[in-house]
Amino acid sequence: MVYYFTSQEVDPPALIYMGKDEKENEDLIKYGWEEDVWYDLLNICFIFIRFHVHPHSSAHAYLRLQPGQSWEDISPKLLEDLGQLTKANSIKGCKEKSVDVLYTPWSNLLKTNGMATGEVSFKNNAMVKTLQIKKNNKIVNRLEKTRVEKFPDLEKEKMQAEKEKRRIAREAMVAKKQEELRLEQEKKEQEALKSYDSFFDKSSMRSNYDNDCDLEEDFIITRAKLNLSRTKSSRLKYRKFEVRPIFALFILNIIVMTEMVEELLKPQEEEWLCNSNEALTIWFFEPSTDPDQEFDSAQVYPMFTYSIFGDKEQIYGYKNLEITLKFSSGSFATYFDVRYSDKIPDVSSTSIADNVIDKVKTLIPNDYITNFDTFLQTVNENAYSFKPMGEKITEYRLEEGKDIIYEIYRATFNTPRFKEYHKRFQILVLFYIEAGTYIEEDEKWETMLLFERKRIGDKYIYSLVGFCTMYNYYFYNREECVNNNIDRTNNKVPVSERVNEGKVIPEDIRLRISQFLIFPHVQGKGHGSKLYQTIYKYVLSNSRIKELAVEIPNDSFEVIRDKNDLLYLREQKAFEGLAAPVDKKTIDSLRRKYKLNKRQLLRCLEIELLRKLNKSDAAAYKAYRLQVKERLYNWNKEILKDIDRDERIEKLEETFKSLVEEYQDILLKYN
Repeated sequence: MVYYFTSQEVDPPALIYMGKDEKENEDLIKYGWEEDVWYDLLNICFIFIRFHVHPHSSAHAYLRLQPGQSWEDISPKLLEDLGQLTKANSIKGCKEKSVDVLYTPWSNLLKTNGMATGEVSFKNNAMVKTLQIKKNNKIVNRLEKTRVEKFPDLEKEKMQAEKEKRRIAREAMVAKKQEELRLEQEKKEQEALKSYDSFFDKSSMRSNYDNDCDLEEDFIITRAKLNLSRTKSSRLKYRKFEVRPIFALFILNIIVMTEMVEELLKPQEEEWLCNSNEALTIWFFEPSTDPDQEFDSAQVYPMFTYSIFGDKEQIYGYKNLEITLKFSSGSFATYFDVRYSDKIPDVSSTSIADNVIDKVKTLIPNDYITNFDTFLQTVNENAYSFKPMGEKITEYRLEEGKDIIYEIYRATFNTPRFKEYHKRFQILVLFYIEAGTYIEEDEKWETMLLFERKRIGDKYIYSLVGFCTMYNYYFYNREECVNNNIDRTNNKVPVSERVNEGKVIPEDIRLRISQFLIFPHVQGKGHGSKLYQTIYKYVLSNSRIKELAVEIPNDSFEVIRDKNDLLYLREQKAFEGLAAPVDKKTIDSLRRKYKLNKRQLLRCLEIELLRKLNKSDAAAYKAYRLQVKERLYNWNKEILKDIDRDERIEKLEETFKSLVEEYQDILLKYN
């Protein structure tokens, strides 16, 4: 359910709306309009951090701006209405004498994986403004009298609004092109009227040699005839007759343009619009182990295409659009094809349809193949000649007895052949890693490549089935820097820096995982765990690497990471004999030994302590609860310190309970 309010403080009246609960809040975040402005309470909702918030703690209100209105030009009276409504619809905020309310354009909201339902952050904090709102029941009562409750289809409403915007934009563009054509045609007409070209009709001309009488006598007679006939009216009539074809051409062009405009403006919007995730298909090809068929292939669809086709993941201007990317599983030779049954007509030289080919072309290597037979030939040739690049780290089998082995290689951009190879498979980052982008060809990047090796006849072929990119950051060892009086304010310095006895000694490294992907057609078989285990063992075996970190992990990767870290630490008996509260010295010792960052080590420690905890022991449970809450407070100190004590205690308790539920789910899987 959505609540709609009307503010009469401006003319025309302003539309304000808000969701009944967190579900509606989530839908309003997803299906907001570009002209919407979002409002929320600053001191009720933790919006800058991944911190659990009670679903009824804060209200999200939206203002629908008038066409052409800026969010920075909202009248003070309307801002007061919005602030009062936001405050009144917050369980906590309505009890306060004064609260701070944030507002920002809907387009500035940021929703990422891991955020609680209804929780948001911002893309640009500079585009967020704050209002101080003091309690005023008179305003709230006035607005409440206008409240209307509806059950709208928010997605459909947004699509219809965007459809109407495109229609208006198209009409304006077509009208502009039509006016340009008219002015151009008028100009040509005026130039034609001033020109003498139309008077010289070669079919009416004749040479002196064609005269069969005396030239001088014929000239005199002809001149006399012309002088008698060339009156003013006859001259005008003659001239009009000569320019008539120009007017006819102009009228014909106007008729054609009018028909095109009418055709374009027909209500055919939806048939020219398609979902880019559905229009694009991805294939992996390799020679078949089955003697009865030549190739094996796997077809998958992308999860994300917004980085290529826009946030709405829609393509306009085609019917039955099919975008195909096919890869040779080993060499990643690329086949690219675009087909459609119809394309929306062009207006002048400007195409209305999205330029699909150019958008994809810029993201794949220039040597992509457009002939399918040539592609199949390339797959067959490359399969037996392609070999992995880099240093082989390990290998494993998923099933004993099967002649399929998986090998993991480590490569950098200095590894022969890797730079070109990386350009071929990196487009999968855009399709399967949310907010994924291409990485720069920096020497500090390392990549773990996971290959499948299988036998066909007496030969082996390799297929890439996953990869992980990692970056070498400088590891800031605070204790060492303090003891040796070293200043390290920048955490990203050259890997090799210190000099000792004339030799360069490499600096300590924090290895940070950036992109981790197992290809869709081989997921669910355990490859993710095998790849992560290999990376972790590589970290433990490398004396230069002091810590393994992860860059903004999504939920799927968190599951792999928690499972493998927990099982390894349990196997090593890392937490044997420990009970809450665990002192800082012990925690720091465990961090150095197992090279996990502080948050991940404490997370694993808390899960294991909960597994061994006797909840009937009140003192032990209290010690555990206080240790977890201490970490939560330290992690969110900058936000929590500005909240009054009672509310801070309430928020920490809510977050603690939510975290314990999450830990219990993990223990059920991996106990």
